[in-house]
Amino acid sequence: MRRTKTRRAAALLAFLLALAVLTPTLTLPVEAVKQSDIDALKEDANDLASQRKKLQERINALKSDKSKAIQRKELLDEQVDNTQAEINNVQRQIDTYTALIAQTEDELAEANWYPRSEVPADTAHMSLTAEMIEQFRLGRV
Repeated sequence: MRRTKTRRAAALLAFLLALAVLTPTLTLPVEAVKQSDIDALKEDANDLASQRKKLQERINALKSDKSKAIQRKELLDEQVDNTQAEINNVQRQIDTYTALIAQTEDELAEANWYPRSEVPADTAHMSLTAEMIEQFRLGRV
């Protein structure tokens, strides 16, 4: 039974990885991705992992007591819900990183080399890259 769970988990991870690799052309909303978005998803993932650990501790505590089978089943159901939430979180992280990659590719597609004196001012994009270009254009870097 443990091998089956391990195989299922490995298959799920392989599927998610393949999905991430095979779908780089999916276009997400044009909204800019911020590091704070990624940080929030990682924080959610840490919270979910903590919940999973606590649930597993409670499940382990009930294993020896056969009379608490219903309570154990309820905890296992919670664990399944938590695992699904973790999967959803990982998918959102993949989507966010995909959007970030697309955003960066778009910025790189627009890239040109300019002498400092000819760097155009760019007020339309608010990004780290745009800020770095502006600092260079102004001679601060």
